[in-house]
Amino acid sequence: MKIERSLVAENIPVLRLSGELDLNSVPDVRRAIRALIDDGLVNFIITLSQLDFIDSSGLGVLVGGLARVREKQGEIKIACSNKRILR
Repeated sequence: MKIERSLVAENIPVLRLSGELDLNSVPDVRRAIRALIDDGLVNFIITLSQLDFIDSSGLGVLVGGLARVREKQGEIKIACSNKRILR
């Protein structure tokens, strides 16, 4: 799993995930999401287009992150063009 953090227009943070989002990589993704929230960034994008695989624990960390930002009136947008991951 590789996690890249960058900014797009309007200083919106983006987490780009590549590789496999599974039980082994969930702690790293959770830390990356929490780091954004701890920095006061509760509106951000997570891109999944470079993922090769995602399991239920990977979906769970995304839903858990969404719950955390919504507590702070934030929002996570998911971007993905990989049809296999979308399915």
